[in-house]
Amino acid sequence: MNIVKLQNGHIPGNSVQTIIEILDKGGFVVLPTDTSYMLAVDSLNNAAVQDLYALKKRLFNQPVSVCCSDIVMANQHARFSLLAARIAEKFLPGPLTIVLPAVSKFPKMLMKNNKIGIRIPAAPVTLEIVRAFGKPLTATSANKSGGKEPYLVSTVIEELGDDKIEFVINADPLNPGPVSTIAEIEQDSIKILREGPIPESVLKKIIREI
Repeated sequence: MNIVKLQNGHIPGNSVQTIIEILDKGGFVVLPTDTSYMLAVDSLNNAAVQDLYALKKRLFNQPVSVCCSDIVMANQHARFSLLAARIAEKFLPGPLTIVLPAVSKFPKMLMKNNKIGIRIPAAPVTLEIVRAFGKPLTATSANKSGGKEPYLVSTVIEELGDDKIEFVINADPLNPGPVSTIAEIEQDSIKILREGPIPESVLKKIIREI
């Protein structure tokens, strides 16, 4: 496991290229987000995603969201209604996951009813890596399923060990905060699947503004 600490908020040396090479071959990396550390693999690599579920001891009927670098990338992999686009423009990057019809052929376990969770965290370093990789990464917490929230690299190692993960971006300490709001967005309706920092009432105001 290679652990690299941010230097003045930036990724040192050739770390981005190293991370891309790890992701290209289906490996695990751990990246900071605006809520906790996330365990990332290439979300379009079926074998890598299966390995992620095994490492987290996560059931295949429990979907995992994907991290996009920006709304442009998200539009390439999910279908945005006008309502979804307005919500994304207003709240992303930020602690919100929006569940939309998938366009790309993601591994089945990442989706439910052919819908995928899209996450764009307010974490510039991680967005830089996703942008450089050119494809969405898995956006699941770097812990065992149902385990301790990973706000510290030491918690990541405690939860997942140090033999499978190849690279960690250390941004310790992350600010402990609530997990992201998860909202399933239809053409003109919003269903909250998980409560979080952005309340349902705030999201539903967007419906009235369209």
